[in-house]
Amino acid sequence: MNKLKGIFSIGIGNIFANGISAIFWLYLAQLLDSGKYGELNYFVGVAGMAEIITLFGTTSVTVHTAKNTNTSPALFLLTIVATAVASSAIFLTTHRFDISLLVFGFALNDLSLAWLLGKKFYLKYTKIILAQKILMVIFSLGLYNFWGSDFIIYGMSLSYAI
Repeated sequence: MNKLKGIFSIGIGNIFANGISAIFWLYLAQLLDSGKYGELNYFVGVAGMAEIITLFGTTSVTVHTAKNTNTSPALFLLTIVATAVASSAIFLTTHRFDISLLVFGFALNDLSLAWLLGKKFYLKYTKIILAQKILMVIFSLGLYNFWGSDFIIYGMSLSYAI
């Protein structure tokens, strides 16, 4: 029964987190002009592609953590080094520090969530993904209101620091 409760917790958490993200992006689409919105999505897409390339160990972290093997630190280190290389390459090509930070945020968030799932901390996983999405909205819109649309990605990056 606890396993079912954990899976239910993950599902509900993911549904609400995706709902928060959808509303956030729809609100941004209304708030920004089409050029800025497209640019924002382009740079988030670049960060997402870099994150996919650098995530060598996410699935392995979940499996090895669940089996209580001691390979997770090596997988974490490998992923962090690959993320540093990808972030540097992105910074050198785009000259945007915010995108490099977002790549780190994506990668570290995925590794920590994989670890939580491997340890079967389902409720903590749910709390973290919901907190991250809520903080993404608060930080991104807050920075947008103070400094403009160029700081939305900084807000997204900050939200992954929880």
